[in-house]
Amino acid sequence: MKTEELAFKFRIIEKEYCNYLSYDEGPGSLTNVDASCRARVVGVWKDMPESFGEDLLKGGHGLCLQEDSSDGYYEYSYDLERAEMGTDSWEWQGIVSRHKDYY
Repeated sequence: MKTEELAFKFRIIEKEYCNYLSYDEGPGSLTNVDASCRARVVGVWKDMPESFGEDLLKGGHGLCLQEDSSDGYYEYSYDLERAEMGTDSWEWQGIVSRHKDYY
């Protein structure tokens, strides 16, 4: 592997959405489904080739990601970002697949 190919770092951002009902004017009035969101970095890889990001997007490299709750209360998404080594300029690369049929 050539040294110039090892020019990227990758990170996965987990977004956890907590869905809940809100009422316009108290119980019995018009309801809305709202969500709070928190985000955190769940993985960072440095000095990796560009192809490593493509594998991560497909759910490769043994990633263990949360599944949405069956009642819809919690939902998760995972964004992949990439930056060139030596910089802090992260660029969105896509959403990481959690479904086995995409592996």
